[in-house]
Amino acid sequence: MNVEVVKNLEDVSQFVCLGKTANEVAQRYGLGTVTKPRDGMEQREYGKNGYTIHVVFKNGRSVWEFFKREDKDVTEDDIVKILTAAGGGFIWEDQAKCFFRDGKRFQAQIEPGHPDFFFIKNSDAIAH
Repeated sequence: MNVEVVKNLEDVSQFVCLGKTANEVAQRYGLGTVTKPRDGMEQREYGKNGYTIHVVFKNGRSVWEFFKREDKDVTEDDIVKILTAAGGGFIWEDQAKCFFRDGKRFQAQIEPGHPDFFFIKNSDAIAH
């Protein structure tokens, strides 16, 4: 595991909180800008602590968050460490290869072809 990356990215676990309104997300990240829609869903871009954060909203709630730092690469092991850090509230289920929080299932992975870019999403909320 890339310990330096984990140390530098752990603060992301304090950010991720799917299911929030645009106003609630703005309280975490500050003002954002509306960007190109993703599959008919609203998408906004924010910046915080050296990260570019894209949040996708469906039916007024955040369902997908992307985190990017061009100066850092991250592994799948790092994502588990980041999202299960104190305060994040995520539990990693190794057999199912997914995260759970408050009884909901979340998918998190590195964006294919972009080792400095990972996301977490609520696939059930996106599908409905």
